[in-house]
Amino acid sequence: MFLYFLIVYKVQSLDIPLLNLQQLYYTIPLIIEGKTYNLVLDTGSPILWVDGNKFEMKSDCVKSESHIVYAKGKVQGCSTNTNVSLIKENFVSIMIAQDIQDINFQADGIIGFSQFVDDQINLIEVLFENQVIKNKSIGLYLTDKYCKQESVLTLGGFRQDLFKEQLKYAPVKHELYWNVEFKEVAIISNVKQIIQTRISHLMIDSGTSRITLPQYEFEQFMHQLGDCDKTEHNGQITMECRQQAQFPQFQFQVQDFYLTLLPQDYINECYNKYFIIRSCIMNFQQINGQEIVLGVVFMQKYYTHFDYFSKKIGFAVNTAYNRDKLNINDLGEDVYSVLYFSAGFVAVILLISFITMWAFIQYTIPLYQTVLEKSSSRSQEQDNEMVTLKTQSIPSMSP
Repeated sequence: MFLYFLIVYKVQSLDIPLLNLQQLYYTIPLIIEGKTYNLVLDTGSPILWVDGNKFEMKSDCVKSESHIVYAKGKVQGCSTNTNVSLIKENFVSIMIAQDIQDINFQADGIIGFSQFVDDQINLIEVLFENQVIKNKSIGLYLTDKYCKQESVLTLGGFRQDLFKEQLKYAPVKHELYWNVEFKEVAIISNVKQIIQTRISHLMIDSGTSRITLPQYEFEQFMHQLGDCDKTEHNGQITMECRQQAQFPQFQFQVQDFYLTLLPQDYINECYNKYFIIRSCIMNFQQINGQEIVLGVVFMQKYYTHFDYFSKKIGFAVNTAYNRDKLNINDLGEDVYSVLYFSAGFVAVILLISFITMWAFIQYTIPLYQTVLEKSSSRSQEQDNEMVTLKTQSIPSMSP
């Protein structure tokens, strides 16, 4: 089967275009046993798995007692080793998912790029051992372009031309997940205020769409928004604030550098409500866990280099990032366009209806008057005829 994405092979690294689906996740098409599967790229998952309903079950599939638990949902199935194709076929471990709970996406499974699991034949390890890539690392360049293959996964290195300045590295503090330690979390508006937190690690996860915060840290941040009302529906948080309300910056100190999120980064879109209220859909989400997770929203701003060998992550603002040039009121411009178009369309329809009705009335009134005049004239004629007939029918009384 034809692999419909282009793979660039240079200096022993692979550049693979990724498809942005609804700003929630990115997929990579992968050929498994001659069939193409669209898999979610997940740096927070350790294995590659495909939906068992879309994959022909193999006789050597070993029932697995373990399962993968995500922030929402879990997967359980059986494990097998099979051929996966990029430039050439490689023998790797996959899970055939037989029980998928509370996981809904437009994909055939997940390809995990967290750190290695000892008993799994990992794709990165295989590519490195076969000298297809020069080192055990990946670079992620994610853009916010909907349904386009402008984002890039680089296997075996990073792309210097896809980020600004230099990568700044932080050591990984977990054996499996890409967690880095931060020194402080601050909110910056008119002044800098340190958020008191009970945790000290950030998880960098392309399988999470938003920025997730434990309850305590989430409430600390929401408190800084002041005169705002929070509503939540299906995990999506909307803040309704007065127009003069100011949204602060969100800042993490990692090593000797800062990772900063502007309001334009953590707000998805805003629109005016009743002229004095600004309603904003947030890219934050509260979770019950004890981790701060920086997901797709964060990675659309920062190019990330995951180094498996040195166990570190590099960060730099990517070249596609431009949300810092937008005003908060510009977020959700497409929504405004639809509203303005709808209002204009309704106004035009009403105007046309009014003109049509006016023209109809102007035409029908004279016609109605003419009909009335003719009807009145006809009635009078009939009355005259009746009088004449009656006159003619009266007998003469003369002798």
